[in-house]
Amino acid sequence: MTKLTESHMKVLKYLSKRKTEATFKEIQLQTRLGIPTVKHVIRALLHDGYIKKRSDRLSCASERFYTFVSWETVK
Repeated sequence: MTKLTESHMKVLKYLSKRKTEATFKEIQLQTRLGIPTVKHVIRALLHDGYIKKRSDRLSCASERFYTFVSWETVK
């Protein structure tokens, strides 16, 4: 289980307020965190079950969408 830092909380708060899924770029721009930081935070939150990921296979860019799941770890 990952200890939630300020960066983790920024991403979780942003995703929890959204009505729709968010892309990596939207998360990065809205939280104003650096790209490496957002990559690390998303990976940790996915691992602990705070958020979930959906890949859009229809686009050639294979965009990934992230959705808030819970404030609790899902294991």
